[in-house]
Amino acid sequence: MSLLPEHSHCLFCDAAVEVGQDYCSEECRAKAETEARRERARTIAFLGLAMAVLIAVMLFMALG
Repeated sequence: MSLLPEHSHCLFCDAAVEVGQDYCSEECRAKAETEARRERARTIAFLGLAMAVLIAVMLFMALG
């Protein structure tokens, strides 16, 4: 038996929201989208750097 009404939590700030809602406000939605874009950019940069290092190591080994 629950004393609280059925609810979910904001995916960004964890505030209580109605069931079916993902965010408590447009501000949280915008912040979450900005954070997701930054995370994607960070991941792409990391993968690019990893590929560059791998290619450099392979060239170093091939050319001696």
